[in-house]
Amino acid sequence: MLNKVENRVHFYDGDVFKGLPPNMIYDIIVSNPPYIRKKDMEFLMPDVKDYEPENALCGGEDGLDFYRTISAEGRKLLKADGYIFFEIGYDEANGVKEILVENGYKDICVKKDLSGLDRVVTARMED
Repeated sequence: MLNKVENRVHFYDGDVFKGLPPNMIYDIIVSNPPYIRKKDMEFLMPDVKDYEPENALCGGEDGLDFYRTISAEGRKLLKADGYIFFEIGYDEANGVKEILVENGYKDICVKKDLSGLDRVVTARMED
């Protein structure tokens, strides 16, 4: 690992929050959840839909199912003033921001990608 932080940084890979050590509180949650709307799945490019499992792409009817789950469960796992980062679909910023507000997050910010499209939403846990 770069910058000699291997003893201070831990990465966990799993299905939402399954597999995390119990009773841990985190500084940061980073997620690239499935966010394609169910009705849009059939229109995905073949190089995506033919090689990725549906459960890695589909975020439910409105594409926001995982944001709801992660935002709500993240409240229990983030320390006060901890941060949450989401990758989002190009048109999901407002929906994700609403979910974060409903779950008590603050300092919500949308970042654009190199094409100028909304791509990342960041927020901070209330202290």
